Amino acid sequence: MEQAAIGIGGNVGSAELIIARFAAALRAVAQWENTTLEAYSSIYKSAPWGDVNQPPFLNMAAMIKTEFGPGQILQRLKDLEVALGRIPGRRWGPREIDLDILIFGSQLIQLPGLTIPHPQLLNRAFAALPLLEIWPDAVMPGGLAVSDAISKQRHNWPPMETHGELKLQGE
Repeated sequence: MEQAAIGIGGNVGSAELIIARFAAALRAVAQWENTTLEAYSSIYKSAPWGDVNQPPFLNMAAMIKTEFGPGQILQRLKDLEVALGRIPGRRWGPREIDLDILIFGSQLIQLPGLTIPHPQLLNRAFAALPLLEIWPDAVMPGGLAVSDAISKQRHNWPPMETHGELKLQGE
């Protein structure tokens, strides 16, 4: 089984609605065959990235172990976004939910529509910090620890605050 990290974000609706979408996404992923939900991070609140004229985002990350390949995971995540109400919109614009593969083991993957590690992972605190919370020893292709890679970036990042923790039923 391969270990992978999924970034989860959204900024459309109330915080309660966004968090409910996050919980639904995690429950759905936990039900995938040949996949286990290993951990998930706290929820972070961050300023929008790219298109700054929109509400702040809530973000978190989840770690899974899976027998699926990255293309299969991507398709499942995109299907899940639609099922949870994502409406296609402008790049970096508001979104009901956004599910991205951040890293897939320590593999470098470049396919049409899929680049892993996520091309902006090390530049985005809202992706890197939740990832490190649940997978502190995550490694980029080539053996560079994510924690070492972002240590050089942290001084450029805007402040982020935790927005609390998500508890799935049965925990």
